[in-house]
Amino acid sequence: MKAWLARRETWEIKRFEQRQADKIAQYAVVEQLSVNGDSISMLCEIAHVSRSGFYKWQRRRGTSSSKQLEDQFLKEKILEGHQRLRGILGYQGYQYTSRHFSKLLKYYKMKASMSRKGNCLDNACIESFFGHFKSECLYIQSFESEEALKTAIDEYIRFYNYERFQAKLNNLSPVEYRTKVA
Repeated sequence: MKAWLARRETWEIKRFEQRQADKIAQYAVVEQLSVNGDSISMLCEIAHVSRSGFYKWQRRRGTSSSKQLEDQFLKEKILEGHQRLRGILGYQGYQYTSRHFSKLLKYYKMKASMSRKGNCLDNACIESFFGHFKSECLYIQSFESEEALKTAIDEYIRFYNYERFQAKLNNLSPVEYRTKVA
C-alpha cells in the first residue's frame, strides 16, 4: 500500500510539473499568434488559458515572482537536506506546511521535523538562542568567506555557553548555572 501511495504522489508531482510546462507552452503559442494581429482574448480562449494569466506570464517572463523564488528555494533546501541529512529536514513556517512542500518531501522519501502550527513552546529555547545569535553576531559583522562564518559561529556558541550571563539564570552563563544546579 505504501509503495502504491508513493508512486501516486510521484505521479501527482510529475503531473503538476507537466501542467505547468503545458501552460507555459500555451502562453508562448498565444504570444506567437498575437503577433499576426489576432485578438488575445480569442487566442486565450482557444488555448484554454486565462487572459489575466497570459498577461502575468508576459510580465514575469524575465523575472521570477516572490512565490516562484520561494518555491525554488524550498526545492533546493529539500534536495540539500536529502543529500546531506539522509532524509530528515526541519523547518517551520507557512511555506513548509504547503501541500506542494509535503509532496516534495514524500517524493524524496524525507521526513519533516517541525512542531505543530501555533505551538512554539517546544522550541522556545532555540528560538531565543537564534534571536540573540542574529542580533549579537550575524547582524553586526560581515564575513569574507564560509570559513570565517563558521569560525564566528563556533566562537559565539562558546561565548553564549560559557561567558554570556543571562538574567533568567540568576546572571550566570548556561554552563555555570548547570554546574550550580547539578
